[in-house]
Amino acid sequence: MVAHGCRSNHTAPTSKATVAVSRGGWPSRFGCVRTIDWRDGRVVIVDQTLLPAELRTLELISVDDLVNSIARLAIRGAPALGAAGALGVVLAVDQADREGWDDGRLADELARVRA
Repeated sequence: MVAHGCRSNHTAPTSKATVAVSRGGWPSRFGCVRTIDWRDGRVVIVDQTLLPAELRTLELISVDDLVNSIARLAIRGAPALGAAGALGVVLAVDQADREGWDDGRLADELARVRA
């Protein structure tokens, strides 16, 4: 059963990584939270550097934002990093459309997302 996008049973997950990218999020003391998500043309992440004391989400609108968030460990854990890579490709294509990048620039930015 799913309520408000969260799992309604409180069965303990097998790992924090499973919780981080579970579909629909996981109930926590902060409410239903997804570690990484795509909303309204943006990558939305939970800033992992502030947990567990504070829950802050960041909206990433550029490849620079995404790469910097990974570098400073705001995004961490293999599943979240994998999702960040996939969403980073979409983010790069959207940014290329907005800013009129040529194919070479897009290829360079995609390489940064993969690195």
